[in-house]
Amino acid sequence: MATNIKSIIEPPRWRTDTNTSKLQEVEAYIRDLNVFKELQLFTKDNEIIFLSLNKSNKLDIYNELSKEEREDLTKYKAYLRSNYGGTYEELKSELN
Repeated sequence: MATNIKSIIEPPRWRTDTNTSKLQEVEAYIRDLNVFKELQLFTKDNEIIFLSLNKSNKLDIYNELSKEEREDLTKYKAYLRSNYGGTYEELKSELN
């Protein structure tokens, strides 16, 4: 009997309770989004974005997104980095 793999594999969850920096949490989430997209379980970026934010209990962020950011994973990732990825100073201190 065939199994629907979509019902087994869940979208990535954005974890913010990891005791790491905001930048590391966002980058880990983006990495997981990229891996999930490569699996090609969902053909539309907006499905991945919505389901992932829902799984992460962050649908309030979905309401902040522009239409383009809701529909294009690349634009969504840019939004995340810009708004939730930490400051330049935090990034600089992590690299030192």
